[in-house]
Amino acid sequence: MKMEKQLLFSTKLYAVFMALLFGVIFFTKVYPQGFTYYWGHPSPQGNMVYAATFKNANTGWAVTAGGNILKTTDEGLHWSLEKQSDSLRIDYFDIVHTQQGTLLISGDSGMIMRSTDEGKTWNSIQFKNTGRLFDLELIPGGGISAAGEEGTLLVSDDDGITWVDKGPEGSGYARHHCWKSATEAYIVGFNMFFRTLDGGNSWNVVDTLLGFGVNEIFFVTDKLGYALEDFHYYKTTDGGNTWIKTEDFSEILYQFRTLVIDELHWFRVAFGEGGEFWETTDGGIHWTEHFTYNTVGFINLFTNGTRIFFTSDTGDFFYTDDNGLTIKNSITNLSTEPSAPITIIGTRPDGTAFANNQPSTGTENQTFYRSGDGGKSWHVPEQVPGLRWIYDIYFLNNQQGVVGSYSDIRYTLDGGTTWNSSLLPDEYRLTNFDSPNHDEYFAAAYLIKNSQGFGNIYKSTDQGITWQRVAGSLPLNGLYFPSISFADSVTGYISYLENNVNKFYKSTDAGQNWFKLSAKGISDYVASMLWISADTGFAAVPNGTFGIYKTVDGGLNWLKVSENGARILTTYKTGHIAALNPQSNFFQETTDLGENWTYYYPPMAAHYPGGDRSIQSIHATPDGYLIGGTSNRLMLATRDTGVVTGITPPRQWRNSTENGFLVFPNIINQTTNSVEISIEVKTGGFVRLELKDMQGRTLKTLLTQIITPGTHSFRFNAQQLFGKATDGTYLLTLKTTNSINSQKLLYVKRFVN
Repeated sequence: MKMEKQLLFSTKLYAVFMALLFGVIFFTKVYPQGFTYYWGHPSPQGNMVYAATFKNANTGWAVTAGGNILKTTDEGLHWSLEKQSDSLRIDYFDIVHTQQGTLLISGDSGMIMRSTDEGKTWNSIQFKNTGRLFDLELIPGGGISAAGEEGTLLVSDDDGITWVDKGPEGSGYARHHCWKSATEAYIVGFNMFFRTLDGGNSWNVVDTLLGFGVNEIFFVTDKLGYALEDFHYYKTTDGGNTWIKTEDFSEILYQFRTLVIDELHWFRVAFGEGGEFWETTDGGIHWTEHFTYNTVGFINLFTNGTRIFFTSDTGDFFYTDDNGLTIKNSITNLSTEPSAPITIIGTRPDGTAFANNQPSTGTENQTFYRSGDGGKSWHVPEQVPGLRWIYDIYFLNNQQGVVGSYSDIRYTLDGGTTWNSSLLPDEYRLTNFDSPNHDEYFAAAYLIKNSQGFGNIYKSTDQGITWQRVAGSLPLNGLYFPSISFADSVTGYISYLENNVNKFYKSTDAGQNWFKLSAKGISDYVASMLWISADTGFAAVPNGTFGIYKTVDGGLNWLKVSENGARILTTYKTGHIAALNPQSNFFQETTDLGENWTYYYPPMAAHYPGGDRSIQSIHATPDGYLIGGTSNRLMLATRDTGVVTGITPPRQWRNSTENGFLVFPNIINQTTNSVEISIEVKTGGFVRLELKDMQGRTLKTLLTQIITPGTHSFRFNAQQLFGKATDGTYLLTLKTTNSINSQKLLYVKRFVN
């Protein structure tokens, strides 16, 4: 299903003044293109579903990590993706439908979104220095409240138009809150358990010894209430005046949300180390477990009045119509192991795609996926290779292909409909496949035995049925952790480790004979190579002197062209090359053979606010990339041709280049010791400006707010911008809802005369 792209604004970031009293900064231009993202699996999306609300039994909305909004019109049986935040991954934590028919969403960075037309259009409000707003509640008698970080409790009496902070403040953050009346409320969370009797004008501390924090607070009757920790709970029988904490472990561990049907009949879900769905019919004395799910857990539990729903961190909408006797899922999720990541993707020449997940233990099942429409939809084929932890998928043509795991090889002669078994000799473990032509496979493989590392290159000339070691001057068992890559029908390269130093072999006769290269510039392990021609290639180095390296002389000399480490390189011979270090939340792409790299953040959110480690694999297609993520998530990124957004310097600086950098030696403000950064936006919206290191880690968030159309200038002094930063290369990153753009900064800390 094609997703709507929310193009809220396009931006240009101008470094109007970037020189400091004690430093000189250099810039390099980046011109990134955007992508449109399609969820392939699960469907309609796979990010954590944080919350949902219904206006009646039929129509409801849900919000997710990564900024997705879902809608149902058939009592929750099916959900459609109404809005997707394509690049700026703002988490939406809660949603409510007010008595006036308004939809309100709370999210990252003090953001509240408001819609008065049932989600067709949205207006954003942002509160500075507020942090994330996790929980929305309707106040009895009218009004809405939003609770979050730093003890914030925003209250609105005009249907969400204006808000006043009435929170208890402090260093904690709210996970949940509730109102017993228009004046009596409770707010709980990490380092938080407060009560107010005057509508938030003053607060009393209920308890301070909270362990991992309180997850939920609710009242069964006017007098009887509970507050849940992971392993314990508080109970009041006098309407909240006194609370008694039980020190015994509760029957349900990591208890998170409760749905009260009546005084004795409740449902509860767990979130933390697995999803669990429980029921009690005697007021919590005894519990019956109806359903378990091997994910982080179930974060939400609600009803539309006719059925009960609970949602997971993997995008699932489970529901029951019979109090848990049968559980169904509104979402198409094909995995038998829902938390497993997609670690490998491969395609046939005709675009038919295959993907495999990697379970975390030796007993969990793997799932092998197939797509016949380029990755927009996926299914589990009738016959699968039956391998765990597949390391590579490679097709010679539309009929002949191989997959490999450890020493096990599966080959197909009918395009992946059926698979047959084969083995690499001597229990060698596969690293990757490649081929110089359509008649033979090469396989790089290694073995660790008695704490020693070995490796060989193997070859099959009978469609993958049998494999023989390649000699051709290659040392027997002497290629530890090898990778093989062919540039064309005759030129091939092998990288491997020898005494923990990376070395190379080269062939000019389609892999029949090999000679050792005296390569310079790379010393650490090369995880993969990608060759554009016989002389021009790239190498991904994930550790040590990590980065992406390039050669233009057939592997003799290598130059680092990207400071970010990677394990995967992929291209479809279109001039676009992507690199990924698995367990990142971005991939990088170059369209000029490595001169510049642009960072893209697909809308695959992590399993916790602000987290990363979401993207696990990437594979190039004619129009973009197939992306694999944690929790069996598959996404298609198609290139937005003709739409270019990016960071460019002011016109008068554009031709002032030196060694690839823009240099500003004559604009040092020794009086103010400050930096002025101007942002020009065509239409208003949310922006975030961050200073990052070259590994993509955020060092400082310089700006987080909603701005109006036009040009806005912001001034930072040297201490605000760099703090105790050392000399080196940094990234100034501007994030908007539809793009993330970066410029390199070379910071040299020295006195400037």
